[in-house]
Amino acid sequence: MKNPNLLDIVLHEASLSIAKAYVGAYNQSSTDITVLDDLMTAFRNVRRHISKDADGNRYGSNVAHRAMQGEA
Repeated sequence: MKNPNLLDIVLHEASLSIAKAYVGAYNQSSTDITVLDDLMTAFRNVRRHISKDADGNRYGSNVAHRAMQGEA
């Protein structure tokens, strides 16, 4: 993977914060489904603005995926 630019790094960190919020909300039984939908949409929208490498992968995609699974 090429070296990420500053914007990619900042967006990646933002996506990890959103993922943490999503997992926290998901683990609360009282969370409204619209909150989860909004967090998922925010996560996707932020990730889409991260540039892709030659293989079509976005910077930090594996870490971001694990974060959404509650593993990071």
